[in-house]
Amino acid sequence: MRYKVIQTQLNEVKKYLYKKVIYSEDLTIYTQYKKPITIGHKRLPYESIINFDNVEDALSYIEDKQSKKPPQEVLDKKSNTRTKEKIKDVIRSNIGSKSYFLTLTFAYNITSYKEALEYWVKFIRRFKHQFKYDLQYLVVVEIQEEREIKYGHAVIHFHCILFNGRYIKDLKWLESIWSHGAINYKKIHNYSEPERISNYISKYLSKQKIDGRKYFTSKNIKKPQVLLSCDFASKDFLQALDSSQVKTKTRKHAYIHVVSTK
Repeated sequence: MRYKVIQTQLNEVKKYLYKKVIYSEDLTIYTQYKKPITIGHKRLPYESIINFDNVEDALSYIEDKQSKKPPQEVLDKKSNTRTKEKIKDVIRSNIGSKSYFLTLTFAYNITSYKEALEYWVKFIRRFKHQFKYDLQYLVVVEIQEEREIKYGHAVIHFHCILFNGRYIKDLKWLESIWSHGAINYKKIHNYSEPERISNYISKYLSKQKIDGRKYFTSKNIKKPQVLLSCDFASKDFLQALDSSQVKTKTRKHAYIHVVSTK
């Protein structure tokens, strides 16, 4: 009997050298890569079939392929880096003069992600009922490590940015519509520095595995516009590099040109 390992069908592979990301009217970032960036995965076509004389050889081949995967801690680190970049993109696209930090904690031991999320949804509904508009927000979920070490409970709490928040004189009212513990609500004054804000809130990303997303956003947030190209002759790209408002950063794999009017 012949044993077979069938490879995954070939994905379409595309490459680009230049990327333009428009976050807002005030911020655009141009990235010039030193080598082409590949989109997609290089895999053997579906027709490629590897034949083995016995099942032991087939299993050995599969185990060898799996053993070449990076260690889990390396994969976790890469995943965390990607998450931080996504958070940074959200903040760059939405931060403004009406933005506020909000921290919501639980006075008692809420360790269930699902239960904590239900309380968050109720809080947002009460806020909307009072002020008659939909909030735009980013929420980072954190496990309180000190509380877990001291009491043995992995209690959840939320670090949030309300991008279209508002001044609230009576914080006791805000605490009452949360009603599960302490709150902290303060205006973001350095909204023209999205990198610093992103670094600040990303440090609260849970280092532990949780039974849900480490961060989430409202559906009504603004998303950046991304344009990819292999052609450097773009008039727009060249004009950006000549701008007096451009700041260029050199990285290992690319040159990053930040054009900001803030």
